[in-house]
Amino acid sequence: MEFLENYWWALWAVPVAAFIVWRRLAERGGDEPLLRRIVYVSRPVSDPRSRRYVVGLPVRLLKLVFGGLLLVMLALLLQTWFG
Repeated sequence: MEFLENYWWALWAVPVAAFIVWRRLAERGGDEPLLRRIVYVSRPVSDPRSRRYVVGLPVRLLKLVFGGLLLVMLALLLQTWFG
């Protein structure tokens, strides 16, 4: 139960990330194999029909948000290990 109290925000991050990927896959459509479509979603630069927006948000903003979440997760892990 302590894990849920400390990492409740991570439980929200997983469905949000899955929703963003699903939305981008549905938006893109196409007849490519699923793995290629996932690569195009995760790396928009490699997509021949490259767009600078994912789910209506700029890619740079999403990278900033997910990078911030990663830093928070790392800080909390370091705090539990060395705290």
